[in-house]
Amino acid sequence: MIKFINKKIRAFSIAEAVLAVFVTILCINLLVNLLGNVKSADKRHDPINNVAMSYVQLERFLKDDGPFEVDLKNSASKQVMLKHRTGEKDGEPVYGDSYYLEHYKNMIRMRKSGAGSGGHMPLVLNISKASFSHGEDYFRIHLTETDKRKSTLTFKTEKPLPKKKKDDNKDKNKKKDKTSKENKNHEKHKNEDEIKTEKNEKTKS
Repeated sequence: MIKFINKKIRAFSIAEAVLAVFVTILCINLLVNLLGNVKSADKRHDPINNVAMSYVQLERFLKDDGPFEVDLKNSASKQVMLKHRTGEKDGEPVYGDSYYLEHYKNMIRMRKSGAGSGGHMPLVLNISKASFSHGEDYFRIHLTETDKRKSTLTFKTEKPLPKKKKDDNKDKNKKKDKTSKENKNHEKHKNEDEIKTEKNEKTKS
């Protein structure tokens, strides 16, 4: 004999369904707002990271491919010229390639000097203003980014070699010439005196 068991199955009421939908919508809105805040925070930090990465990149280039000197004659507020010192010869520095750092459009770029060098390397992007300052053993890049953030990047370079050896040699050569001339004049006067004494002795005899 088959027995049928009646069980009451409890279902959601309309109020409970509406409440569940409301809670779901609220959670979705909170999640969207959270993702938006994370994205905006990333955008705010990106320029700082770009400047920091550019600083590390240029600092590494100066150390690995150096030593570099600031070309004081060809550097100004709009650009800095760096000379690669490859060695010395007769007390004078020998230079290889030279590089310009300059503000170009919306970036700070580095390019090799000379005709036909071609191409450039962007260092910092999204720049609205930039200026440069320099000394014998350093240079600075003053940046204003498109979001109005300001930064100053300072880099150390090598001091120019002193040019004393060549001047010292010139002074030594001048002194040698002077002493040799004095010796020659002294010998000349001595010979003249000897000739005069010989003539006097002959006239007396």
